[in-house]
Amino acid sequence: MSTIRNIALLSFFYLLCTTGVQAQSKNALWVEYYPDFQIGAWRLTPEVSYRSIDLFTDQAGGHTFYFRPTATYTVNPYLSLAGSLAYYVSWENATANKHEWVIYQNAALKTPSVAGFSFGLNARLEQMFVKTSADPDHTFGLRLRWTPKLTYKLPIDSRWGWALSGFAETYNYLTASRTGYFRNALDLGAGLTFKPLERLEATFEYRRHRSYRPGEDSQDNRFRLMIRHKIL
Repeated sequence: MSTIRNIALLSFFYLLCTTGVQAQSKNALWVEYYPDFQIGAWRLTPEVSYRSIDLFTDQAGGHTFYFRPTATYTVNPYLSLAGSLAYYVSWENATANKHEWVIYQNAALKTPSVAGFSFGLNARLEQMFVKTSADPDHTFGLRLRWTPKLTYKLPIDSRWGWALSGFAETYNYLTASRTGYFRNALDLGAGLTFKPLERLEATFEYRRHRSYRPGEDSQDNRFRLMIRHKIL
């Protein structure tokens, strides 16, 4: 068991080292806090989060705070449906998304675990309304996101709930009133999850993001820390 654990952990950190901080790319930090309130089959999550678009330079859209309350309904152990209304605000040289409202609908599927492995598929449809300080009105974009994910539950101390995951996420804009704001893209990444406390779960992800349209920010590294807190 220790050999499997060591190989899995080494593979994860090898990915971070070989595709991590690069001078020619932006290096973004995302920190997300999810307080969960479980009421029967419903889970209410008033998420509060922060994003730094680039840790080392003062580029456009440098910092973003957002509030994203979400309601999730568990249909059965393998299917859940969710809806959300989010508000994003950027500052410090922000030009592309000073204020943004996002409504989304989400469906998440997952398989039973077999030999520690499970497969999940997430589908999300987003309606985006973006306004910069220079624009008189909001710009509308309709985006579809797909995220297949393979998760392996590490065979070590079950109290900590160690798990590794590998995933891909696609961003496809079905329509946009101004294409300069919206770019189709692909993320490839890996994550490490554990539970330091009974009601607390932490996940660290690395994502390599690539926009389909070439340009200054067509590639970047995304380091993401997600903290899920079961309050009720």
